[in-house]
Amino acid sequence: MNQKTVLQKLKSRRGESLAEALIACLLGGMALLILSVMIQTSTKMIADGAKKAGTDYEAINQLEERNTGITTTEGELTVTWSPEGSTGAEATTATTEIPIQLYEEGGMALYDEK
Repeated sequence: MNQKTVLQKLKSRRGESLAEALIACLLGGMALLILSVMIQTSTKMIADGAKKAGTDYEAINQLEERNTGITTTEGELTVTWSPEGSTGAEATTATTEIPIQLYEEGGMALYDEK
């Protein structure tokens, strides 16, 4: 740019129109609104996650400590497997039944071998 053009631009009285200024303000306002909604939503999600995690940790602790008040059931766990290398129609399977004690609390379960 030469010096004459720069001086002409500095002396110019032309500016942005009212419509351009209003559109710029509208876009800025929308951006701030979106940002505030994002912050509010993420804060709520973090709080809900912490509450859920606390409930889950409490149920896990109750199960691990085998506290009174948790539901217990006796039963058997059946495990079926195919020995390595046996596939297709000639595959053989083996089954084992293991006696267990089942503990349930807060929608979670834990079992021990008896």
